[in-house]
Amino acid sequence: MKKLFYFLIAASFLFSACNLPGSGSPSPSVATVAALTVQAALDDPSPLASPTAANNSP
Repeated sequence: MKKLFYFLIAASFLFSACNLPGSGSPSPSVATVAALTVQAALDDPSPLASPTAANNSP
């Protein structure tokens, strides 16, 4: 019984390490939306508020 358990564990590690292509890969439209989001964040002229930035107002 233990040999079967160890075999199943080893087989699961083997199959998970193969990185087989599947239907879970993102579609090109998802990649385009992600790229547009990054581009919009980089093109924004106003910097993001930083919690560590010094605040000079009293």
